[in-house]
Amino acid sequence: MPFGPSMPGSKELQFFAANSPDGWCSNTQQAKVADGQCRSVGLQRMWVVSLLAAHEHEIITERNGDDECAQAFEALYPGQKDGVNFDHVFRTPPATIVWVCEKALGDGKTGSCKYETTGKDTCRHQLPGVDCEALFDADWALQDLRPIQDAVPVGFTPEFIADIASRPTMKPILELLPGDDAAAKLSRMPSVFEAVMSVSADAEKNSKMFQNLCASKAAMLNMAPSALSGQASSMCAHWILLDSCQDDKYVVWSNGHRIDVAKAVLESSTCGGVVWG
Repeated sequence: MPFGPSMPGSKELQFFAANSPDGWCSNTQQAKVADGQCRSVGLQRMWVVSLLAAHEHEIITERNGDDECAQAFEALYPGQKDGVNFDHVFRTPPATIVWVCEKALGDGKTGSCKYETTGKDTCRHQLPGVDCEALFDADWALQDLRPIQDAVPVGFTPEFIADIASRPTMKPILELLPGDDAAAKLSRMPSVFEAVMSVSADAEKNSKMFQNLCASKAAMLNMAPSALSGQASSMCAHWILLDSCQDDKYVVWSNGHRIDVAKAVLESSTCGGVVWG
């Protein structure tokens, strides 16, 4: 399948080309973009976004009681103008990746994949009294997740709170949070995101978590993208495949490219991982 500069995903490939040490896919704006590596990444994006859209459709249909397939797909796949919507891809919650894993690897069986994380300890500290197991297992509609994350730094207006509270897709999420009304519940969102998207400061627990990730048949890591260039960070915003675990390093697969990452860097930059087997 050809993959050219006008097709969805090429915008992001230009970014990764400019920031890649070996210049892979460096001719994104030229005819060579259709060659092997770039073409495989284009196919990967199409496959991933299709699965995300399928999951979004399932959530919306189940909670709204109607079929909004077109709207769900459009939200995740905005077309050629902007390429793949990285805001959605980077903000994908663990439960969505568990769902994708179960469909792609687990023959559709519920429970065939699970999320390994040290973040539940952070959750219990930040959100006492909250069922952190249920919070990490919560199925977000991505059409809700993005605007809430965008609003956290600037605060929630009364109009925004009313909008979020009126959405059937948000009802299961809000029910998990303490508070007498939607405003009180939404005030806990910064702590929710800190628990789900922040790396544990306990190096020993992080190392033990990686032992479980390495022992699985397959693992998709929820990690900080800066680790791919050797810089540890505690804010997880990217999902990548754990390709192999070696004595002195981990090998990961991100955007069609294998990358070696020092063990200390990746362990201190990973919030968790969805495992199969």
